[in-house]
Amino acid sequence: MDDSSPSESGPAGLTLRPATDADAGTLAAIHRRARESAAIPNLHSRTSVRRFLLRTIRLSQVMIACRDGVPVGYAALHNGWLDQLYIHPDHHRLGIGTALLAWARRDSPGLRLYCFAHNLRARAFYGAHGGRILSEGDGSDNEEGLPDLLIGFPEAWADGPSAGS
Repeated sequence: MDDSSPSESGPAGLTLRPATDADAGTLAAIHRRARESAAIPNLHSRTSVRRFLLRTIRLSQVMIACRDGVPVGYAALHNGWLDQLYIHPDHHRLGIGTALLAWARRDSPGLRLYCFAHNLRARAFYGAHGGRILSEGDGSDNEEGLPDLLIGFPEAWADGPSAGS
C-alpha cells in the first residue's frame, strides 16, 4: 500500500493508515509501552521519542494500525529496512503485527530488520513469518548496548542473503 491509497482492512475492526505529524505523540506512547513490555530500556523521555517519531514520519513510510479507530501499533519502513514495529501490549496476538509486517514486506521485498536477541516474543513472531537470522551482534552498535540479531525475509533472495542489499 502506498501513502496515497485508502486505508486497508485486516482482522475485524483493524485498519491501516499512513501516519501524520499529528500522530507522533500517540505513537510515542505506544513505542514506550511496547518497549517496557519487552524489557527494552527506554533511554529517552517521551518528548524526545515524540520528536524522533515526528522526524521518522516525515522521512520514512510509517503505517499505523488502528483497532476500531484507535491506534494500537505502528511500523516504520525506510529504504528496505523495517526500522520499527511496535504493538501496544494490550493488543498482542490479534493479527496487528502480522498486518503491519505484511504491509512492510509488500513494499520492500527482501526486507531486513534488527531485533534484540533477548526479545523472544519478537524473534518467534518474525520466525513464524519466514524471517531468518542473518547475523548476530554483541550490542556495541546500538545505544541500548544489547545483543541484537539481523533478520531477513528470503522471498526476494535470488543469490542468497546479503546484509548490504
